[in-house]
Amino acid sequence: MVEARESYSYKILVVDDEVEIRRLIATLLSSKGHICEHASDGMEALKKAAQESYDAVISDVAMPNMDGITFLRELRKRGFYLPVMVMTGFGNLKYKGHPIDEEAIYAGATDFINKPFNLDEFWVRFQKMMMDRRTLDQIQLRQQEIGKISNEMINELQKESIERIEALKKECEELKKRLSHP
Repeated sequence: MVEARESYSYKILVVDDEVEIRRLIATLLSSKGHICEHASDGMEALKKAAQESYDAVISDVAMPNMDGITFLRELRKRGFYLPVMVMTGFGNLKYKGHPIDEEAIYAGATDFINKPFNLDEFWVRFQKMMMDRRTLDQIQLRQQEIGKISNEMINELQKESIERIEALKKECEELKKRLSHP
């Protein structure tokens, strides 16, 4: 018997200067229930990211106006920490003296894939990237819950300690009175 998987729908920003690649990725992701928006370069993508909320980004490296790695760095610099899959048809070349895949990961990419890619491989990588994101979100939620519970417990312990100290002070005062007035 096959287990049913939870189904999630994501809003994805696909960034590539090649219309065919944007359409291919959007068609694949849309067929799986996701919503895709497009940008033709990093500048346009930054504008869209500032105006809309996205669950993930799929971005090419080599694009006019702003390349994908610069776009990714700008995205992170502006406080966007959504998952980003970087792709390129120039995987064996260097970017500013470093292998492109290493530079992309160093800039904050969640995953890296070479073009042309197999659609099945792309889909598996996308699912893993999003599953990792859901796991991270759940961990952060649990940490917040633990923090809240911890603060409540600490506050309650402080309150109880203050009440005990006050009660002990009262007992000491009463004991002093009794001892000073035999």
